[in-house]
Amino acid sequence: MIWDPTVVGPLDRCLRCFRESGAEFIVCKTCGVSSGTLEVPLDASGAFCYGHQTQAASAYCGWCARPVCHLCVERQGLNLVGIGLRTYCKNCVTKQAAIEKAFFQQLERSGSCAKHESNPSTFRCARCALPLCDLCSYFITGGVFRARLRSGPLCLTCFRTATLSRGRNQWISGSAAREKGLLSQR
Repeated sequence: MIWDPTVVGPLDRCLRCFRESGAEFIVCKTCGVSSGTLEVPLDASGAFCYGHQTQAASAYCGWCARPVCHLCVERQGLNLVGIGLRTYCKNCVTKQAAIEKAFFQQLERSGSCAKHESNPSTFRCARCALPLCDLCSYFITGGVFRARLRSGPLCLTCFRTATLSRGRNQWISGSAAREKGLLSQR
């Protein structure tokens, strides 16, 4: 199935690996990609660190929502929803990195598409290098009849990022580009 990149979603699955997500979906358990952060209080005063019970917490982890002290903070990032920084604990960052590493090692061993385990990868995303099959690759088209490939291949996420300002409706999938003979012109 080719997902139309102009349609919002899919909302029930990870955008990187297309595996179904659970209700607690913050970091995909298959590929390690983060889909956001939990709603956590901005003020941790009065709370104690989950790892160091005698240390006062300085923040809450945006992935596990546990209170953490300055010793347990691994990294901070911008809070895209509200104001301030999001904090991530060492435990969550380590788990996320291990999941992501295992996912990419498995893809390298199998030579399969990141979204379709049964399909061999025929492309790599030009931006993030994610292995893609013909169905999962998107090209931005150009020309009067959209008969020329301007850029790509791109995964769904990178296609949407590349076309935020314009050109989102000028696309073709890798399989359609192959059928039309557009790939041989590159």
